[in-house]
Amino acid sequence: MIPETVGTDKPKAACNYCKKKYLAGSRAHGTSNLLNHIDGKKCKEYEKLRKSKSHKQSMIVIDKSHQNVGDGLRLASFSTSEARKALARMIVIDEMPFRTVDGEGFRNYSMTLQPKFSLPSRKTVQRDFFKIYEEEKAKLKSMLHSQRVCLTTDTWTSVQNLNYMCLTSHWIDDKWKLHKRVLSFPTIANHKGETIGLSVMNCLKDWAIEKIFTVTVDNASTNDGAIKHIIRRTKETLGTVLQHEYIHMRCCAHILNIIVQEGLKEVDDAIIKIRNAVRYVRSSPARMQSFLKCVEEEKINCTNRVCLDVETRWNSTYHMLVVAEKYEKAFDKLDCEDSRYSLYFRGRGKKRQKLMGPPACEDWKNVRCLVEFLRLFYNATLKFSGTAHVTSNNFFHELVAVQQGILNMTRSEDSILSGMAFRMLGKFSKYWVQVDNLNSLLHIAVVLDPRYKLRYVEFCMEMIYDAKVAASFAETLESKFLELYAFYLKENLDSGPAQDSGIFSAPTISDDLAKAQRYLADVAEPETEDFDILMWWKVHSTKYPIISKMARDVLAVPISTVASESTFSTSGRVLDPYRSSLSPNTVEALICCEDWLRATPKTVEPENDDFGIYFWFISLMSTFYTLLLICFLVQSNHVESLEVVGPAPEPSEANAGK
Repeated sequence: MIPETVGTDKPKAACNYCKKKYLAGSRAHGTSNLLNHIDGKKCKEYEKLRKSKSHKQSMIVIDKSHQNVGDGLRLASFSTSEARKALARMIVIDEMPFRTVDGEGFRNYSMTLQPKFSLPSRKTVQRDFFKIYEEEKAKLKSMLHSQRVCLTTDTWTSVQNLNYMCLTSHWIDDKWKLHKRVLSFPTIANHKGETIGLSVMNCLKDWAIEKIFTVTVDNASTNDGAIKHIIRRTKETLGTVLQHEYIHMRCCAHILNIIVQEGLKEVDDAIIKIRNAVRYVRSSPARMQSFLKCVEEEKINCTNRVCLDVETRWNSTYHMLVVAEKYEKAFDKLDCEDSRYSLYFRGRGKKRQKLMGPPACEDWKNVRCLVEFLRLFYNATLKFSGTAHVTSNNFFHELVAVQQGILNMTRSEDSILSGMAFRMLGKFSKYWVQVDNLNSLLHIAVVLDPRYKLRYVEFCMEMIYDAKVAASFAETLESKFLELYAFYLKENLDSGPAQDSGIFSAPTISDDLAKAQRYLADVAEPETEDFDILMWWKVHSTKYPIISKMARDVLAVPISTVASESTFSTSGRVLDPYRSSLSPNTVEALICCEDWLRATPKTVEPENDDFGIYFWFISLMSTFYTLLLICFLVQSNHVESLEVVGPAPEPSEANAGK
């Protein structure tokens, strides 16, 4: 209680919780009034606090989410509100149904872990979850304030036969950290371009996002209509870059898939034969055992099991061929020793429908060449599909490698492989050689990479075409780069120095197009494995204030829709055949909130000021005992490490008396 003197002979004290006053004379009253007030449950404020938090001595625990043990030390005490919040977060992050808390086993586990915690019902957990959703949404809204973002979007049909659209945002913050967040997961009436565009605009309005840099979509024709709708609605919005000249970004992974699928048509027979052989082996346990016996007899040392592909996904076909090719001898032995294997291809039943196969020696030869060729496209797809790192500056390198690989394959003596290469070259030219289909930001991103710049682009173009074409392309690219620079310079001048970001200096008179030319003329950085392009721009943002702003937006551009497509994998787990009764609003909240919670850094704040005081005291005592030990050693003449090396100086007259 807080002592309070009234007059001279009637001291009183006020309760720390409810502020009620009691007589507190040391002789006549003592602490009885306080004990009766607390133990008699007269103080309602104290009762509320007692129910929500234990008043026992706190324990020091180690949070294993921190790498350094010292950083993970914290004082732990039980709190009902924090426990309920942690339970709701677990339901979301681990994609568990709300009915989990009604399970008998989970309730027994919770009671054993913390008897003080009264486990809430699933309805209460759902309400707690929506509170977390609103809190996280408010935090993300604050992060996106006045931020220019890049978007990816795609559509998906759930087991409920409802059409969902995923909208994902990408941006680089003032600390040069790349962020990716799912903004919305609403239902849409159909997959028409106008419908998708309208849904995107409603989402942007809800998030108060006005600055859009790019929208990455796949190559479906409906997405062209969606982009046109977005341009029409936002073309005159403040912050629009060059009238949305670069807004339409086609998914590079999707285009690469189209190119490869076109080439696979040339070797379709060999692929079908191997696919049928793999399907036979995997169709029953007895057939698999017969195949494994052949593998053992042929002494094939491979731990990967044969896998069946998804015919519409070339990368899964690539994986199937990579593994199956290693078991060629086992398949040949199976053909000789297992009569059912041969009958499988001849046809069964009354119709006796024949299947292509089994694969012959020529088929395996073609597949081996195909696998080696497809490895180039597989590696490019992996680089295009990244979401945790910058991808826009990698496109041009993979573009050159793929084009060079296709051109080399067209000169192959094998007619099948050369025919496949010519098919792929036609699709490649349609999407990535014609200027109208290729977004120039993918080339500007290479210019903004300090390891390469404009000279590298010109060199690569000259290697593929000729010096005249390369020089013309470099000149056009430089003009586009300077045009974009002029836009950012004007935008920065219009915003004024007072509104500029903290890491950028205000533009000066000399900060004009000549400064951009200086960047292009500067010596390129050496290429190293651990080079961090975002860290480089963070360090050099004061030297190139306007170009660094360009780099922040251009390097944030995603070149594939994988960010949105991966969300559909999550939604497929949240909405499975056993959990298909969730409302669309709940589904959207669950998908978005899980993404936000997983992206949020794990930090633990101390629950009270005792945490800081405790470690301050420990540090002070450690320093005190260290000084005490040094003094003891000095007095005992055991501090040899502190002796001065060399002869001691002669005492001067000035110091003789000291």
